[in-house]
Formats: sequence, structure tokens, C-alpha cells
Amino acid sequence: MFRAVLFSLVFLVPQAAWALPGLREQDVLDLVRNEACARLQIPRRDVDVAWKDMALDSLVTALPPGRVSLQLGPVTRLGGARNLPVQVLVNGQKYRTIFPRLDVQITQDVLVTVNRIPRGSVPQSSDFELVRQPVAHMAQPALTSWSQVVGNETTRDILPGTVLTSGMFRQAPLVKAGDEVTVVVQSGGLSILSRGIARSAGGSGNLVKIVHPDTKHEFVARVTAPGKVEVRLEEP
Repeated sequence: MFRAVLFSLVFLVPQAAWALPGLREQDVLDLVRNEACARLQIPRRDVDVAWKDMALDSLVTALPPGRVSLQLGPVTRLGGARNLPVQVLVNGQKYRTIFPRLDVQITQDVLVTVNRIPRGSVPQSSDFELVRQPVAHMAQPALTSWSQVVGNETTRDILPGTVLTSGMFRQAPLVKAGDEVTVVVQSGGLSILSRGIARSAGGSGNLVKIVHPDTKHEFVARVTAPGKVEVRLEEP
């Protein structure tokens, strides 16, 4: 989950008691747009917010004099047409919460498959293309760069025309069970090379079980590169 970031739009209300200030629907739209950009870490050009409710002065008919600000209330998801809680504060104190119906559309350049990619395979850049399309309806954030995919393997069969998400991939193992690996034993400033057979699979930084082919001694080592693991011994 993204951590919510509260944006405030502040303006001064004329001092006539209970006079409705120049509060605009655009102020609410800007508030929600800024929040969506901050949560999803995307540029403003990717977010469009439209007003789909009665006029704002029907939701807020009057305000006491003072400094007025807006804050977006607790909301788990921004995207699509829905009523969103917008808090109206006067001099820093919550005066009223309104629930205008807004349509939040998020459009991004996302990775879409052009070829079928079998489960457990490592895709190539030619398997995808960048397509600009709405993504607000998606349950998981779409992938927007080849760098988010490179070196990973698929967790399922992916058909052509599929918008990619992180849940479709996992880190490809650099060491697989049964592989013969180079074991680098680090002790202080010394490095000793040895051989081993992997008993489990792992990606970069993962711990895997290794057995020495001669002594049959089993130990745990950290994967550092394809076919290479490392064991660090504590200095005496």
C-alpha cells in the first residue's frame, strides 16, 4: 500500500460571517490529482480528474470566516468514478466532510505482451511493447519499463495483449538445484575457492543449501552470480 500524503489547498475567506468563499470545484480536483500523483509516483500528465456531482455550492452552502483548507480523507484507492471524502477545514479545524463524486482516470505507458510467454520462462524485450492506456481499473500497478522485467521469469502463462504487473514475475534463479557451483569462502582478507553442488535454487542474494562433492558436508551459502555462491567466515 502506498502511504497517504495529505495535500492542502489554502485560501482566505472574506470576514463576512457565514459568507461562502471563492471555493471552486477545481480546488477539489487539484487536491485529488496531487494525491494520486504522490501515491503512485507518476507525473501529472498521467492523471485526469473530472467532477461528476452537483455543484460544489450545493455541497458547501456556507462557511464561517477564517482560513479555509481542503484535505483528502482516508481512502484506500484512487481510480474510477466514486465518491471521495474531502475534508473542509476552517482555521485548521475540521468543519465538514463532503463526498463529491469524482472520476479519476489514470493513463500510462504500460508494458503489453505481443507474444505468448510460457510460465517459467525469461522474456525478451521483443516480447513487449509500450502502449498508452487507462489503468485505474487494475487491481495491481502496471509495469511501465523493461527494466522492471529484465532477468525475471514468469509465474504463469501470459497471453498476447496482456498488461503486465509485478505479480506475473519472480526473480529468475541464478543457481538451480543440482548445479555445480563455485564456492568463494571469505575469511578476513583471504578468498578461498572451492566447489559444491546446489541442493536448492536461489536468486541474487538468496541463501541456498550446498553440499561438498567429496566430503558430503552440507552448508549454506549466499548466491552472488550465476553459478557462484559465497560463504563469509567470522574473523577470529
